[in-house]
Amino acid sequence: MLKRVLLWGGLLLLGASSYPLSLGIFPVLVAVCVARKRMWQTAGVLAIAVLAPVLSLLLKLALVRGASGTTSVGFSTGQLLAYAGASGLEHLVFACTGLVAGAGIDRFWPYGRIVYAATLFLFGVMALFVALTWTAWASQIDQMFETLTVGLHDQAKRSGAGSVQDTIDTLVWIRDQKASWLFGCSFAATIAASCAFVSVSAYVLRRRFGHAGPSGSFVDMRPSEWLVWCAIAVALLCFAYQRWPYPAISFVAWNATLGLGAVYCLNGLAILLYGIQAFRPGLLLFVLFLFVLVNVGSVPMLMLIGLFDTWGDYRRKIDAILAARQGRDRPGGDTV
Repeated sequence: MLKRVLLWGGLLLLGASSYPLSLGIFPVLVAVCVARKRMWQTAGVLAIAVLAPVLSLLLKLALVRGASGTTSVGFSTGQLLAYAGASGLEHLVFACTGLVAGAGIDRFWPYGRIVYAATLFLFGVMALFVALTWTAWASQIDQMFETLTVGLHDQAKRSGAGSVQDTIDTLVWIRDQKASWLFGCSFAATIAASCAFVSVSAYVLRRRFGHAGPSGSFVDMRPSEWLVWCAIAVALLCFAYQRWPYPAISFVAWNATLGLGAVYCLNGLAILLYGIQAFRPGLLLFVLFLFVLVNVGSVPMLMLIGLFDTWGDYRRKIDAILAARQGRDRPGGDTV
């Protein structure tokens, strides 16, 4: 009994002390518990996920009051309760992503299907929340860009640089188009986070509990070939926006571009890691390859690799090259 109390208490303190990084801890714990069919432990982790940010807030308030020697912290009780409630709800949503991932792992779904299911759940909740609180989000984005603008002016004055008006005009344009990129950026961040959640959960299950985990891994994740038709449609929408710059077209075209770009960028990264895993290049060759990749633009290059994998099927080509190399290395094989 004491051991369990210490375990759960330690988890609560870990979640509170590592906030907001604890957002990435609880989905993994929930996924592991669900995959192992430990429902009571799952419920306990979900409860701690809600309590951790509240305890974190209380600890920070205690530190502030202790340092300042006053009981006033500049916020009303209602504001503190609203912040604590929003933080707890955010943790609960992220932790529930582990329910989706754990259920997929338990059913031995392919890695990619689990990632996409977790992504759709998390992004759907986040998109609904942003849409319902759009005024607050828009205000925060405007304040962020205002801070960037003031910082650019101050930096230009200190360094004696010329006019930064062109940069400021670009920032103003990006700020005014926030509805056209916010959801796409959120989806990109969500699918990347889902890959991390599922990968870490699978690793823990295999190494700690001997669980088979999902079918495949990140390097095997490949988007459906039918998705390329969505990419073609989005490209046509982007061209249409140049002719008819309506907000509705901009909203769909650019958010979808960012979302599809994230999918194909991750596919390109998976192909890269698949090739490294297959060929096992030396350190010097690996560093040289990374240097070239970074200098030619890693993100656009990975997107192109991921997109053209629809027709190229690069993993199959890597397997064919590796098989041919192994055939030459066998006794009696062809030599060059």
